Amino acid sequence: MGPRATKYHLAGHQYDEQQKLSDVADLIETFYMFNTRITKKMPVCYGEVQADCTRLVEYAMKAMMLPETGPIKKSVGFLTVFIKESRNCPRMMSAVAGQGENILRNTFLCLGGYTPRAHVDVFADIFLALNYKYPSDYVRWIKVLEKPNFPTFFVSQADKEQFVKKVLKEKVNRRLVQEHVRKFAAQCRNAVEWEIDFRTSS
Repeated sequence: MGPRATKYHLAGHQYDEQQKLSDVADLIETFYMFNTRITKKMPVCYGEVQADCTRLVEYAMKAMMLPETGPIKKSVGFLTVFIKESRNCPRMMSAVAGQGENILRNTFLCLGGYTPRAHVDVFADIFLALNYKYPSDYVRWIKVLEKPNFPTFFVSQADKEQFVKKVLKEKVNRRLVQEHVRKFAAQCRNAVEWEIDFRTSS
């Protein structure tokens, strides 16, 4: 199997996996809503029952990349609360430390096009949670954005540097980070000029 065939095979496998998750979108939504409540009320449970926290985080990252609104919001909500509470549980903290860069990588992919633009606001909470609870690691993890043409080729390196600079400054101002996220998502999708024209003509 050549490189191109391998690429298409992997893409097809990824699509099949995503479709299987979409088929149970309502179940995923309920699952992460339930786990968010556990994380808020009794985070110690994850340590006592020796839950596979890394697997929980990995599937939350898959869920937030689905096209359905419910799984997006509930999985992002779970990750946000999980990150905030993780400092109180070594098992949870280990999961965040091991997956922090992947969480941001998938978040940027969502901003780049996976998630409908109407719902990108929710990802501001992930940036805030990581910056508040893992500030030094966050600075290192967010460098994943330095990769050329990532998350799309529409956004320039200068735009990415500006975005990183802005979100690194904010640890509590949710509204401001949401604005940064919306603008960056528009830049990633080459939609900024259209928005400016629309607002000017309206």
